[in-house]
Amino acid sequence: MTQEEELRAKLSEVSNFAIQHITGKGMQTGYRWLQDSFNEYYKMVSSPSAKISEESEIAHRKILAQKVAIDCIHALDNEQLRKLDKVLEEIAIDLRPHRSHRLYM
Repeated sequence: MTQEEELRAKLSEVSNFAIQHITGKGMQTGYRWLQDSFNEYYKMVSSPSAKISEESEIAHRKILAQKVAIDCIHALDNEQLRKLDKVLEEIAIDLRPHRSHRLYM
């Protein structure tokens, strides 16, 4: 799989978790599934060697959050999209390190 294909697959995963979280339908409806997947997506698209300020990192994460929201438009109504925007904003500004366990529900 090429890097571009991996990025598309990860964006699809994040979007699916976002839709499941907001609608409450599916196997991965928990906040942590979405948060971990988003953080993994951010790590894939960011450059680990580049030193950027916290403000710049948050701005980049917010852009990715909007990309996820746009990817979810087809599956959510206006109210659900507003809720998703709030959740993604919360995730985007949270720079604390998280460990992905993927064993939670």
